[in-house]
Amino acid sequence: WRASRPGIVSPFPLCSRGDLSEPLYMTVFRISAEAHDDDRNVHRVYTIAVGQDLFDDWVVEIRFGRKGTRGRDQVRRFASMENAQSEVRRRLRRRVSAPKRIGVSYQVTQLSAAPGFATSHWIPREIIAA
Repeated sequence: WRASRPGIVSPFPLCSRGDLSEPLYMTVFRISAEAHDDDRNVHRVYTIAVGQDLFDDWVVEIRFGRKGTRGRDQVRRFASMENAQSEVRRRLRRRVSAPKRIGVSYQVTQLSAAPGFATSHWIPREIIAA
């Protein structure tokens, strides 16, 4: 295994069973979006969970794939909140461009945050406007 992008620390997921329901860090923010089009047979799910681990690193966990399948998981750790925010915003902006790429747009299906956590710094305006 080799890191293909800066910020990737470990190939091992932080979740005990490979799902986002039991992470080994404190989740402070989670957003899920889905894209569906029966005519094109497109059924995709995209989830980002953000939290801090015991070492105060920011953890960004991303799960995506076809709905009903295991999909893929990616975990990235960042020493600063600003770098984690930048990664989350970059990933969410990519979902906004989905109609050009896959022919269907993503719709936010879940947005949750810890009390007092300001999601406005993490979510691009394009997502909020949709």
